[in-house]
Amino acid sequence: MWRNDFPLIRNRQEVYLDSAATTQKPEAVIRTVTDLYESCNANVHRSPHRLGRGMTELYEGARSRLSAFFGAGDDHCLIFTRGATESVNLVASSALPLLFSRDPKRREVVVTAAEHHSNFVPWQQQCRRLGGTLKVVPVDAEGMPDMKAFSAALSGRTALVAFAHLTNVFGRVFPAEEMAKLSHRSGAAVLVDGAQAAGHLPVSLEELGCDFYCASGHKMYGPNGIGLLFGKRELLETMEPWQFGGEMVDRVYEDCTLFAEIPAKFEAGTPDYIQAAGLAAAADYLDHLGGMEAVAKRERALTARLAEGLRERKGILLPASPEASCGIVSFLADGLHPFDAAALLDAQGIETRCGFHCAQPLMRSLGLSEGTVRISLGLYNTEEDLDRLFAALDRIMGRGRS
Repeated sequence: MWRNDFPLIRNRQEVYLDSAATTQKPEAVIRTVTDLYESCNANVHRSPHRLGRGMTELYEGARSRLSAFFGAGDDHCLIFTRGATESVNLVASSALPLLFSRDPKRREVVVTAAEHHSNFVPWQQQCRRLGGTLKVVPVDAEGMPDMKAFSAALSGRTALVAFAHLTNVFGRVFPAEEMAKLSHRSGAAVLVDGAQAAGHLPVSLEELGCDFYCASGHKMYGPNGIGLLFGKRELLETMEPWQFGGEMVDRVYEDCTLFAEIPAKFEAGTPDYIQAAGLAAAADYLDHLGGMEAVAKRERALTARLAEGLRERKGILLPASPEASCGIVSFLADGLHPFDAAALLDAQGIETRCGFHCAQPLMRSLGLSEGTVRISLGLYNTEEDLDRLFAALDRIMGRGRS
């Protein structure tokens, strides 16, 4: 449907089914980045010359464009980072000490067992350093949080709650709005990891009501090396900067420094301004396709076709119901280690991911000691891609359909 918009996809015979790891880039994004390097490259918020002013306008225009794309209100501020991982670490390093100090009784962080390591390990390590406690909410066999256990984990001791919007192993859409409301009712701050949701689901930060929202450009058809952290202004303004350098300062004296206002306070050094513009181009591209509702509808239709085809095949085991997934499905091939199954698929031109998918607590809780093979879809995938996957699985299993 949109396959020809992606140069790498249209120029290869292989079937790329690893978009949860990184998406391929549409021509519009590639052209934007290339054109800017050729015609408008200058550092931002520094030089008074025309080139510098022009690039600064593009950079701040990208901030405004992406804020609108994610439905951010005036109470949110967008900080550019290197990716969702850095965004989570920024909040863990800067916001968590603040939250702990505001109320000494609140020394707990709540996460779910389904989190990517990037939304698990930073909280674990900061709790160890700061003398806090990490509480892990279990998930059911489908990879969804146990909402009774989630509610029970929240109390007057909870400082922050962090959870995924869309999970990276089974493609589950968490009830993020409900979870945020429950968390706020307990007095906790809320961070939502949107790394898998951005570019695949409609996102409205005003509707979600979270305090922080993180995303990565490379997973939403944008460039590598650029990420997003949306934060509530009231929190960002009181948080200490976690990195120091040029342009994040107001005044520097021998014995102290006065820091700039947000967002500059959290963007030390030269930002990746061209990649930010490239990410804004990705948002423009997605809107050009009909918006995120159209994108999500297309991915859900492909996921339904994928689920049907996998269920029809002998020897294909599904740890969680693929029908409830959004673009991401994990499976096992009976008698084959996931690494071997993925290698055999690769030999037939089918590119998937295998292993624990940076979610070892989830895999352990579900008894998936060897991990899974993961299929993750993108805008460029077609029914023909899935037919080639099914044919390859039939050859590997040697038994055909059930």
